[in-house]
Amino acid sequence: MFSFLNAALLPGLALISLPIIIYLLQKHKVKEMEWAAMEFLQEIIEEQQRKIQIEDLLLLLLRVLMFICLALALARPALNTKSGVSWLGSSGDAIIVLDDTYSMATRRGAQDRFETAKERALSIIDTLPANYGISLILGSENSDVIVGSFSSDHELLKTTITELKPGFMAGNSKRMISNTISVIDKSKQAAKTTFIISDFQSSDWAEPTESLKAELSKLEEISQIIFIPVSDPIAENISVADLSLAQGAVRSGQKGFFIGSLQNHGATAIKDAAIDLIIDGQTAESSTVSIAANQSAKVYMSYTVDDPGAHRAVLQIAQDSNPADNKAYLAFNAFDQLKILSITDQSPIAGEAKATDFIELALNPYEERSKDPRALYLFEHIGMQDLVTHS
Repeated sequence: MFSFLNAALLPGLALISLPIIIYLLQKHKVKEMEWAAMEFLQEIIEEQQRKIQIEDLLLLLLRVLMFICLALALARPALNTKSGVSWLGSSGDAIIVLDDTYSMATRRGAQDRFETAKERALSIIDTLPANYGISLILGSENSDVIVGSFSSDHELLKTTITELKPGFMAGNSKRMISNTISVIDKSKQAAKTTFIISDFQSSDWAEPTESLKAELSKLEEISQIIFIPVSDPIAENISVADLSLAQGAVRSGQKGFFIGSLQNHGATAIKDAAIDLIIDGQTAESSTVSIAANQSAKVYMSYTVDDPGAHRAVLQIAQDSNPADNKAYLAFNAFDQLKILSITDQSPIAGEAKATDFIELALNPYEERSKDPRALYLFEHIGMQDLVTHS
C-alpha cells in the first residue's frame, strides 16, 4: 500500500482529462470539403481513417500517461506498511530512523503521530528476517543513536521502541541523515536498508537545503531508503515560540511587561484563541489572539510583582492537536532597587551636570531620577580618584 509525501499535489491527476477533452472535441469536428465523383477513392479514405484513429488513440494514451506520471512524481509515493520490506533477502542490516521531534506529539483522535510511528517500526521488525541486524536512531535535533550495533535481538529492540516518548526539540534532518550514514559505515553486510519514519515537516522536507540533499545522495549510494510518512491532514495548531521581558529588569510593586511570540502552523486562520500568562502558579492575565494561516503574532501582557526575588512565568494557550508546544517558560528576578555606581573623571559637584546624568535619566525617566520612589535604579556618582577609597 502506498501513501504520498506531497498528497496535496494529487489533484493534478485531473490534468489527464485535458487530452481526452481535446480528442473528443476534434473527433466531433466536421470539416466540409468538396469532392469530385471519385468513388474508387472511398475505400482508400476509409482505410486511412482507421489508421488515423488508431494513431490518435495511441497518442491519447501517451498523453494521459504523461500527466499521470508527472502527478505521481510530484506527489512522491512512499511505502507505508510492512509489505514494503517483503522483498528483502534473508540477511542484511536495517536502520530504523524514528522521528521524535515535538511535532510528532500532534494528536488526531486518541493516538498521536509518535505512537503511529512506533507501530510502523514494530511492524518492520516483525517482517525482517530473524538474523537481520537492526540499528535505531532518533531524529530530533540531537539525533541520538539508541542502538548503533546492528543488534539481532529483535525482542529487545521492540521493547526499547515501545518505551520511547516524543521529545520536546525541533528536528535537524541533516544531522539525522549524517548520523545514519555514520552507523551504516559500520555495517559489513552487502544489503543495507534505511527506514525513515517521520511526519516529514514541510519546513525541512518540502524545500530541502543543498546540504540535506547532499547527505541524502550519500545515503542513497550506500543504502536503500524507504520513507514511511505518518502525517495526517493538517490540523489546527498554534505554538508558543517564546516568552521574554519587555524591559531589562522588573521592580517589585510595579508592573512587569511580557512579550509572547506565537506561530500558527495550520492552513486556516485562528480566531480568538485563549491565552494565559501565569506567574508563580497564579493566572496573572488572560487574553485572546487571532493569527492568520502560517503566520506569527506577538502578544503583550503585564503583571504587578509584589515580592522581590525569583519568579516563574508561563505563557500558555488552550489545548490543540499538539500539546507539546502550547507553553513557553521564563524565569526572572524582581528587585526592590538595583544599585549602580557611576564613575566620572572628576568628583561630582552638587548642582552641576555630569556626563552620566543622561544614563541615569534614561534608566529612571522621572524628574527626580533616582530619588523618585518609582525608580528601579539607584545611582551613586563618584569621581575616579574616589574609587580607591570607595567601599
